[in-house]
Amino acid sequence: MIEIISGITLLPEAKAILSANPSVNYFQDEKLDPITIDKMEIAPWGASNNLPQEILDLIFVSDVLGANLRFNRDVCYGLGPKLVRVERNEKGKVVDYVEMESGKEYDFFERNDIAMFLLEQLTDMVTFHNAFAEMIPSGSKNEIYSLRSKEAAFSRWAVMDKNGQINTHYYSAKWHDSPGKGDITASRVIDEFNAMADVTAKVALNKKRMIYPVYMPSPSRPYYSRPEWHSLFESGWYDHSV
Repeated sequence: MIEIISGITLLPEAKAILSANPSVNYFQDEKLDPITIDKMEIAPWGASNNLPQEILDLIFVSDVLGANLRFNRDVCYGLGPKLVRVERNEKGKVVDYVEMESGKEYDFFERNDIAMFLLEQLTDMVTFHNAFAEMIPSGSKNEIYSLRSKEAAFSRWAVMDKNGQINTHYYSAKWHDSPGKGDITASRVIDEFNAMADVTAKVALNKKRMIYPVYMPSPSRPYYSRPEWHSLFESGWYDHSV
């Protein structure tokens, strides 16, 4: 294989020339100006702020790619989560795991369908390396009542503050269609480096919605991670597989 010029490669043994034109230019979304909607400064995800949907459109027309992503998710999920109580002996050593079928923890597990929550989070992690977990406190008690998975495709971060902290998560199904203020839901972001204290403080302040960021780190990408397998698009090989 001999590269003639960028994107054009000579394959002598096959007596062919390969032209690779990537479907998506990822380098466009690293240094973009923020989008301002009614004083909300939003960090765009992709040049058109619609990169997740563009990726999904490409996945859905490739049977091989879709099957591979499902396999990766299913391997991570295994048989799903199970709520257990850890039993220890008098020396503190774990001796057994007993499945729980009642109690406050069991009620929370069932009320929030943790099995589905985990499946949704893993699907977004495998596809985008970003997932967004929403916590909703109880209106009468100082505790988290609901746990929901907010779709990554509809999630965007606010621009970082002067301390490099992301404080707000924006959610909308209309990023592709110039959403207005009424189309966007804002939630406070939990400080991942001091999560317990931050959640306690936000619940005490009666914050109705909180988002915990879940992601696989990507070098030089402060807002949205980029899965390694996305190089399939950047290299141009995807265009020759469908």
